[in-house]
Amino acid sequence: LIDQSSTLDTRWGGRFSGYDVDLFFTGALIGAKMTFLNDFDDWVRTDLDPEEILPSPSNTTVVYSSWSAVLPTLSEELDDTGIQYITESTFSRIIPEEFVNQNKGATIQLFKSLIISESLGYTNFLLGGNINMISDTETSVHPVMRESAFLLTSNEYGYAKLIEKLPNNITGVSKNHHGGLEPNWRQSIWGENYARLLEIKSLVDPIKVFNCYQSVGYDGPEYDIYNVQSLLVDSPTEAPLGVLDTTSSARRVSLSGTQLSMSLVAMSIFFGNLW
Repeated sequence: LIDQSSTLDTRWGGRFSGYDVDLFFTGALIGAKMTFLNDFDDWVRTDLDPEEILPSPSNTTVVYSSWSAVLPTLSEELDDTGIQYITESTFSRIIPEEFVNQNKGATIQLFKSLIISESLGYTNFLLGGNINMISDTETSVHPVMRESAFLLTSNEYGYAKLIEKLPNNITGVSKNHHGGLEPNWRQSIWGENYARLLEIKSLVDPIKVFNCYQSVGYDGPEYDIYNVQSLLVDSPTEAPLGVLDTTSSARRVSLSGTQLSMSLVAMSIFFGNLW
């Protein structure tokens, strides 16, 4: 995924953690095979040890007629994990496409470091594609979202690794997945768009009827990871999201099959060490 993220067909997307990945292709099976699926199958056959692939109930082919049929299954899978996005102890970073292209080795090492330290969150996304075809100023999100390759989430320890490699002068966070204790949130959430948004805010809400923390125009106390350590919901050593069992049995690979549809192709793969 890292090697091909910048050239992957725009119809691909997906989500992943340290031990699994769900990839979705909007189109027919033949398109999925021609654009990525055949290469992926070759990688599985040549690079993975067959003895490390575990049987899984997910090793089946599922046909979806539309996105509306897929979404309920995604919600069920997330609910089954028992893992939720805890805003007070979860953080995120967008990895720009340019960063990946220029630093593939460093990107792979960053992924591995987060996984080994049990710091990678459960909710991470393959971005790019059509997301990057929208103008930086067409919406209010951070401009780097329109130049993105991945969105990574992490716990407190993982955030230290992410911010070291991906500071605010390189990237930012997703408004949908930012942490409640995100420092310098005006820059990290909104980037260069904040000044323009603040002008709009001052015109439509001059008396600040809406004054929500981490929203444009907020005026009030500031809380972040550096000054409110005591507010963390979970101990950072417990890695609230994306816990990876590093025992020998858990490190074995579990590979599930491809979920196929004439209108949507989805493949779910479970690995002990995906990256």
